[in-house]
Amino acid sequence: MKSGKGMLKIDAKGFTLIEIAMVLIIVGLLLTMGLTLFGTLTKRAKIIESREAVKQAKEAVLGYAVKNGYLPATLEAAGARKLDSWTRDIQYSTAVEIDGTPSTENACSVNTTTMTVFECTNAACTAANTKSNIAFIVYSKGEDANGTGTITQPTGGPACPSGTCFWIREQATSYTDGSATYEYDDIVQYVSLDEIRSLRECPQQLRIISPNALDQGEEDSFYSYSIQAVGGAPPYTWGDGSAPTELTSKGLSLSTSGLISGTLNYNSSSSTGELASCTETISIPVGELKVTDSGNGSCIGTNNCTSTDPFTISVRPKPLKITNTELPSTTVGTVNANFADLDGTGGKCTGTGNCNTSYSWSLSGNPAWLSVTTSTGVLSVNNPTTAGTYSFTATLSDGCTGSTVSKGFSITVNAAAAAGTPTCSLSANPSSMQTAGTTVFSWSINNGPANGTWSPAPGGTCSNFSSSSGGSCTTGTISATTTFTLTVTNAQGSSNCSATVTVGTPPGPAPSCTLEASPNPITTGNPTSLIWTINNGPATATFSPTSGACTSFSNSYGGNCNTGNINSNTTFQLSATNTNGTGLCSTTVYTTSQDYCSSVTVRNDPSGSSIYVKGGQYGTTCTRVRTNRTFSVNQSDTTAVTLWQNSSCTTHNQNIDSIAYSSGGSITADAYVISADGNKNCAVAINDTDTDTWTLVDE
Repeated sequence: MKSGKGMLKIDAKGFTLIEIAMVLIIVGLLLTMGLTLFGTLTKRAKIIESREAVKQAKEAVLGYAVKNGYLPATLEAAGARKLDSWTRDIQYSTAVEIDGTPSTENACSVNTTTMTVFECTNAACTAANTKSNIAFIVYSKGEDANGTGTITQPTGGPACPSGTCFWIREQATSYTDGSATYEYDDIVQYVSLDEIRSLRECPQQLRIISPNALDQGEEDSFYSYSIQAVGGAPPYTWGDGSAPTELTSKGLSLSTSGLISGTLNYNSSSSTGELASCTETISIPVGELKVTDSGNGSCIGTNNCTSTDPFTISVRPKPLKITNTELPSTTVGTVNANFADLDGTGGKCTGTGNCNTSYSWSLSGNPAWLSVTTSTGVLSVNNPTTAGTYSFTATLSDGCTGSTVSKGFSITVNAAAAAGTPTCSLSANPSSMQTAGTTVFSWSINNGPANGTWSPAPGGTCSNFSSSSGGSCTTGTISATTTFTLTVTNAQGSSNCSATVTVGTPPGPAPSCTLEASPNPITTGNPTSLIWTINNGPATATFSPTSGACTSFSNSYGGNCNTGNINSNTTFQLSATNTNGTGLCSTTVYTTSQDYCSSVTVRNDPSGSSIYVKGGQYGTTCTRVRTNRTFSVNQSDTTAVTLWQNSSCTTHNQNIDSIAYSSGGSITADAYVISADGNKNCAVAINDTDTDTWTLVDE
């Protein structure tokens, strides 16, 4: 056909060989890239599928444990998926403490497990976060099918303390198994015992929460301390029918309510408060203080019902006290190495004769003719030259830190008698006694010899004498404070000297007291116990208002009594009175319509996100609390438990004790007398997990 105007010209030329080759190359490249991408996507899909399989296995086992209280023997028993995406068995290991053998095992009856997980924090796994008390672990061996990296301690890595341990390495880090090298690709999930207990809403374990070092007490003074426990089913019963001998041998008793009380008597050879050391210690061995709840010993485990460490009570001596009330007079020119004895009580007392290896006496402001023997307190007079009254201060110390006491005295020096007239000096040892007893009189006579006459007659070997220049005698029993006068006479004239023997405790400081109530607060309409101590006693203790057995007690160093039923907040005042004065103390008993909560159940917001708890009863483990799940806070862990927003417990730390109710009231993790807890069930819920300010509302 001829071409012409208006007709389409057809070019019959086709693809060249070069163009065809280029097309084939491009198609080949595209196919290669597609195959590579397909392989990568397939591997990623298998990893994702295996992660989901391991997660589902964990959730199935957790659900089984929460329902039954123990772990299933196999994944199949929990209805869990058994294989990962590579059609290999998912590995499953349980803590022996809750694996259902024996059948009596229950997560609510177990405090700890012997399974530990280490989460490595560097490629070599020489450092790791330790997760203790693990209940179970599930994991896939990954694509390489080698799970040795999870069950073998890395070289230089943290050692297994005991039981069963696992090491979760960083992904893609190298490790060796025999002669082969692998990149770690295991997929691991685990659950702690605390999480199972929390989800089962287990009651808090019965345990003693009092510190091992109890309050210090004072020798020969009243002591009281209430041992505290939490968990289980209150009320509690303490002891096994008798108090530990370590307490009874020191004057203390243990009531079934946990009150240790009595007059401390560590040093049975004294009743005035001396000890052989600056402090002594009463040690109560492990297990001697035992508590049982109303379930009659429902707590399980070696250390739940009894103390795991020895309890101790530190005992201090009574404060040092100089007991002399006055000193005898002397005469110008008198020389007497045993003029008078300074006496003391309390403090550290060792050695014989006025604690002569621990007491140290000194004088200040004294005249030159008056001195004291440091170890014995014996005063010496050496020839005073001027008549008059001389004042000075005596100081007693016992070598213990801060243990010193001082007291002011005066000695009257009489003018010398006429030349040749006999004069005398008289001293008593001891010059003061707590109770009736005898003493030794010593006298010396200047310008003697002379005859001596006693007034009143001391009795014993002390009788009137003749032609004496000095001597000593032992009195009969002296029952009351008495001043004895010795009159000496010879042909030149006569004079007299005297000494006072004090019987009974000299006037001291006014009594002081402390008063507390336990329990406090109480449920409205119930009684409580008032516990008091009196320093500088004994004294008459009188309560205002009176209630129940709490009325008046005589000759008291301290004690406890039960009130009647209390229906509103009441302030009790105690008046402690003796001959030295009166001391006052008080305490307020608070009432509430809600029973005391030993722990609070807290629920995470159903519409929020997971939170994490740490500290207190949860230890160092960062424990996850999912949405709409609960965890408990012990009263004893008020300031210890903290809330966090990430699994490493490093973001948004918030102490439980600073959480506020939405009503504006605050809690201290015990929740009684809080109006926001409308149904009085000790349960509250978190309704905000976005900031550091956690808000609680009533469940």
